[in-house]
Amino acid sequence: MNIIPTMGNVDTIESHNTLVENLMNSSTQIVRCCVSKASYDEHVEAVNYVRNEFKKHTNKDLQLMLDIAWPKDKKRIWIESEQQITGGETVYICISENEISNDKKIIVDFDCSLFNVGEEIYLGNAEIILTVTQIGDNYLQCVANNDGLLKSGLGIASKQGFIKPSAVDIKEKCVKLIDVLRPECIVLSYIETSDDVIEFKELLLKHINYNPIIMSKIECYSAIKNIDAIIDVSDEIMIARGCLAVNVGLENLLFAQDLTLSKCIEKNKRCCIASNILKSLSSSYAPNRADICDLAHMVKEGVDNIVITDSISRSSRYKNVVEFIRKVDRVYN
Repeated sequence: MNIIPTMGNVDTIESHNTLVENLMNSSTQIVRCCVSKASYDEHVEAVNYVRNEFKKHTNKDLQLMLDIAWPKDKKRIWIESEQQITGGETVYICISENEISNDKKIIVDFDCSLFNVGEEIYLGNAEIILTVTQIGDNYLQCVANNDGLLKSGLGIASKQGFIKPSAVDIKEKCVKLIDVLRPECIVLSYIETSDDVIEFKELLLKHINYNPIIMSKIECYSAIKNIDAIIDVSDEIMIARGCLAVNVGLENLLFAQDLTLSKCIEKNKRCCIASNILKSLSSSYAPNRADICDLAHMVKEGVDNIVITDSISRSSRYKNVVEFIRKVDRVYN
């Protein structure tokens, strides 16, 4: 089993060096890089530095898993000013600023007709959960399930999907990065159908004439509905549990994860899992019981690789993560 750490694009040299040390100590030869808001130059500089340092110390080439915000991305809300809300308070989700005269309203482009009364909508990583109580022509009336801070830029998610095509400038940056960095693996975001994968592969061959591993990230309800067809046209699969949880409903995450894993095994496709794996090791030497059971379950179900997504990849605690994953893998695999 590979344990794949995630690098930072605007990290300090010290953090990059710690990452390289962690890669060497864990005998890992692949690193994940997420295309972020950092500039094109910052991405290239960071990846080249880590690659060169790894090569200098090991005389081996470091493989790159480039995680891009393409072909689609999640929608984010706009609100005129930050608003503190309390559980039980009414919040409106509107397609335009002029729909409702109320302070507690958020603006996002979406189709009201897709929703049902009683459906839950998640803001951020479920920091705020809203329940739909009424459906208008161009708005949803909701009740807040908990206290929280409404602010522009929060992601919004539900089973019906708040997903949009990636912005043109993001696509252009991704194409340039792929052309220059030539990653061994490209991870595609918010895949909903097999056509999303096919179209990207065709574009890549046409414009760059390059054939890396194409990994589809499963992180929305549409992907679960179309999982067989998506796996068929993908080289490998990543289960992105953070986004998947809020897009299928928190209580449905394990079902979606295990379904995807079983389908990958059935079709002989490699599958990795990302997001909040052994998160408790960020603040403790030993993982908590829930983290260990979570890890043991995915190993028993047949996961091939584990992706560590947070900053622990660039810290001294990373060795604990590797140690516990390998212990669990030896017992349950």
